Amino acid sequence: MLLAESDMDPYEQFRIARNPDGTITRYMNIPKIEASPVASHGEPVVSKDLTLNPKNETRVRIYMPTSKLCSSNDDTRIPIIIFFAGSGWISINWDTVIVHSQCSALAQEVHAIVVNVDYRIAPENRLPVQYEDAMDAVLWVREQALDTNGEQWIREYGDISRCYLHGSSNGGNMVFFTALEATRMELEPLRISGIIMNQPLFGGMERTNSEMESIKDPSFPLCVQDMFWELSLPEGVDRDIWYCNPMVEGPHTSAISKLGKCLVIGFCGDALVDRQQEFVTMLVKHQVQIEAQFSNSGFHAIDLIDRETANELIMLTDLDIDPYDHFGIGRNPDGTITRYLNFPRIKASPVASHGEPVVSKDLTLNPKNKTRVRIFIPTSKLCSSKDEDTRIPIIIFFAGSGWILTNWDSALVHSQCSTLTDQVHAIVVNVGYRLAPENRLPVQYEDAMDAVLWVREQALDPNGEQWIRENGDISRCYLHGSSNGGNIVFFTALEATRTELEPLRIAGNIMNQPLFGGMERTDSETQSCEDPVLPLCVQDMFWELALPEGEDRDMWCCNPMVEGPHTSAISKLGRCLVIGFTGDPIMDRLQEFVAMLVSHRVPIEAQFNHTGFHGIDMVDPTRANALVEMTKEFINKP
Repeated sequence: MLLAESDMDPYEQFRIARNPDGTITRYMNIPKIEASPVASHGEPVVSKDLTLNPKNETRVRIYMPTSKLCSSNDDTRIPIIIFFAGSGWISINWDTVIVHSQCSALAQEVHAIVVNVDYRIAPENRLPVQYEDAMDAVLWVREQALDTNGEQWIREYGDISRCYLHGSSNGGNMVFFTALEATRMELEPLRISGIIMNQPLFGGMERTNSEMESIKDPSFPLCVQDMFWELSLPEGVDRDIWYCNPMVEGPHTSAISKLGKCLVIGFCGDALVDRQQEFVTMLVKHQVQIEAQFSNSGFHAIDLIDRETANELIMLTDLDIDPYDHFGIGRNPDGTITRYLNFPRIKASPVASHGEPVVSKDLTLNPKNKTRVRIFIPTSKLCSSKDEDTRIPIIIFFAGSGWILTNWDSALVHSQCSTLTDQVHAIVVNVGYRLAPENRLPVQYEDAMDAVLWVREQALDPNGEQWIRENGDISRCYLHGSSNGGNIVFFTALEATRTELEPLRIAGNIMNQPLFGGMERTDSETQSCEDPVLPLCVQDMFWELALPEGEDRDMWCCNPMVEGPHTSAISKLGRCLVIGFTGDPIMDRLQEFVAMLVSHRVPIEAQFNHTGFHGIDMVDPTRANALVEMTKEFINKP
């Protein structure tokens, strides 16, 4: 492998010498610092050294915010950052003063546990052993958390469902390839929530413009870059092996699209900036959720010597929004979730009292699946004269739950259904469908179809449910749903077109902010990363927990725009009402969905409001009343 032409000797610049046995002698004396496991003088962070892999003589240094150790009643767990310092593959760097300071600041400012990994270095240990050491660290963190005798800081304070991989320079490479390997492994309950690559060190045989301009770069000349790869790659391999050049095809390629959230940081004065930008473009093509931050100035490893830049990079490491925390849920080793949010529930009221305009009762839908329904009927209808035999429409209702939250009998949904019953003057059948991830799609559509068939059965059976049998008009049934409930409405309506339901008839479909998705991000989605109600990471979490394992967001259950078993039935749909709000992150998908229905000549009415957000009708009585009025008008139209 030839070094780039330059007057500079890279070995002299890095004060190393090659030995006959293939090793190198390192003359540079980088100051080191010992760990500080006991806080003193008000230090905000403590640290300790532990063995990672005794066979390979690798270690880790763990950093912990002192404030977390000193808290008494706070049982909130904090994220874990697995960190790989830059070393050019060849320098002993993990316990230096600079890296120690960097990790301490990260632990303090982000309020996280930082696991700084001492990986093996080249040329004594050539690639890909460094990636093996990195994976050792991920598995070690998981082991400590699950072992009753594991490392206390991780076991008692760390949230292994929120692990992040973070690396600088060649440490950024390690982050990328470790994250890819993690997609192929069963790591639950540990979860890689995001990967942070600061100026990742990539290369290739064909020179980029920024590389060619760096031949005489004082901080990172091209000859030094070549030296790093010459000493770290397997002997006889050039810079177009996938370890060095992620743009080439390799065993990593098929896993790229499975990566989670990524942050790539670069500086335009870095000799590697062209490769980093090319790398970001490649991730985008693989539809990876990517954020790229490129500064107009700076150079490779600037954050190691410029404190202001170092602080800015820490600020970019934003771990504030965790979708599991956002919705108060925890993941369990068996694939289920624990729901910590305590939604106030309310019992049904089958007997009217205090002049209540609506009564309700709970009934079993499918005993095998343990599903239920709550029926609502206007009290006035029950009190009407026997001579009045006018039947009222039936609304089969699916509450929004993000697929995962117990919501059907909550006080909020009960109030929503009661208002709908009273104002529209209809029977409302609120369906308690099964929840994910314990029950993944498409079982929710099966529960919805169960509800349609159940309504038909009650109406036709002489011993069926009295409210439906005596008062309901099954020739005027409407499907109504909010958020993922709107999604359920769409696919249930399609299935109804294939099913013999007479005399029951689906007279219309009402979809309030139906929850759809897809692999390619829309503008409204990418602008929603920090949306306070439905940030992008929460949308992704919903689909991750709801879709069948191994399926991505372009499965038809999530993305109705793709071809699927539903496509041929779309043109057979009856009247549809789609409601949306411009401030909803899924607004672009709703507009695309309406356009698709129009192209299939579906009789469609779209009501898009210029203000509002996802689920606004659940918290804003004015919007809730407006939604009821839209529903009433839709149902009463001839």
